[in-house]
Amino acid sequence: MRIDVSLLLKGPVGSSDDIWIDETGVSETLDHIEGDVTLVRTNRGILVKGTVSARIKGTCSRCLEPAVSIAKLDIAEEVLQEMSRSGGFSPNNRSEYIINSNQVLDLNEIIAQYAHMARPMKFLCKPDCAGICPTCGYNLNQGSCACASQTHDSRWAKLINMRKEDSI
Repeated sequence: MRIDVSLLLKGPVGSSDDIWIDETGVSETLDHIEGDVTLVRTNRGILVKGTVSARIKGTCSRCLEPAVSIAKLDIAEEVLQEMSRSGGFSPNNRSEYIINSNQVLDLNEIIAQYAHMARPMKFLCKPDCAGICPTCGYNLNQGSCACASQTHDSRWAKLINMRKEDSI
């Protein structure tokens, strides 16, 4: 979402503008973002603050199917104008969040960074995901696989046999 902030930059420090965001298909990992953002003029640039709800796409850690997580993002970030030593705009000294030479602010990068920090450590398609069969790789959410049920991992066979011999 690109926002023209030229009028806000010309205004006095403390002037603000409220923006409602509702966008779909933002990036590969962001499916939908929605929320209220306030842009406040500071003495150095613009303060972006607000709360946004984001649908973050990923892969289920258990069954490897697509999964979605909804995160509430509390954004508070100051964005500066990029200036060169001569007082003009310089495309060479790019920071992550800047207001470009056309005085346009791109909120997608800010929201994407906050969404990246809010990504769950372990994506799940549903809380009770059964995962995949460790032998054949069948998705156990779709039913049982045809593999014979193994009561133990074959790599532990020697230890299990030792335990059985001790009990005799």
